[in-house]
Amino acid sequence: MWYYIISVLIVIIFYILMYIWITELEKQGCNCSELWHRDIIKYSSIILLVNVILLFSNVMQKILQHKKLNNLESIWLFGSSFITITFFSILLDYIIKLKSLENCICSEDWKRELGFYYSILYFAMLGINILVLFILAIFLVYFNMKK
Repeated sequence: MWYYIISVLIVIIFYILMYIWITELEKQGCNCSELWHRDIIKYSSIILLVNVILLFSNVMQKILQHKKLNNLESIWLFGSSFITITFFSILLDYIIKLKSLENCICSEDWKRELGFYYSILYFAMLGINILVLFILAIFLVYFNMKK
């Protein structure tokens, strides 16, 4: 249970930091950071922050208690996963583009680096999860064929 609470707190802090970083870029008048990604990251950070809190308080409690999710909760969980993957794709693309701009010194911040490495870690963990599920599916098919 503590693992989930700590994980959710880390995610909450991450979304808050990404929102703060984007608003700081706007306040500084960092013109080179005015890519289409910026507003999407700003507003989706808030949306995903609220979503994580609601998701953890409702759906994750059922999962931890080994209760079955209803259809709406399952759709919510799937939709949240899709939106989160999209968010991290946009965030990673934005940071890579900012890093490639030689004159965009105003976007340099430890929060940008955090977003970069956290996004890479997110996709690495996602890839590992997909790989494990794929291997489990192969084993299930293999053992069901032996019966």
